[in-house]
Amino acid sequence: LNTLSATVRAGRAPEQVEDAIWAQVERVKNEEPREEELTKALKQAKARFVYGSESVTNQALWLGFSEMVSNYKWFLTFVDQLNQVSAEDVHRVANKYLTRRNSTVGWFVPDSARRATQTGKRRTPGDSR
Repeated sequence: LNTLSATVRAGRAPEQVEDAIWAQVERVKNEEPREEELTKALKQAKARFVYGSESVTNQALWLGFSEMVSNYKWFLTFVDQLNQVSAEDVHRVANKYLTRRNSTVGWFVPDSARRATQTGKRRTPGDSR
């Protein structure tokens, strides 16, 4: 399971943001990420995991998650596994899993914003816009 999310700034439409996200996904599918991009992403993932594992409650959540997807050793070795991720891995996995067919897209648009920008047209994940 992978989640991509964004917050739409005033003056932009959710469609524009979704199109920008898909453009970046396509970029990763067509070319490997630059070394500095990969380094930054790995650093953020490690920090998020470590800080998210500080409390006993979060450790329990992570251990439970680990058992659902693999086993507790996944939790114990996650940071070491991140250190082994290469740009080629990102490119290969993006091509395999990050497809519109595999996606579920949802937008949360508050009622006030929806009334102000409503176009009456819905998009489906397969739209090529």
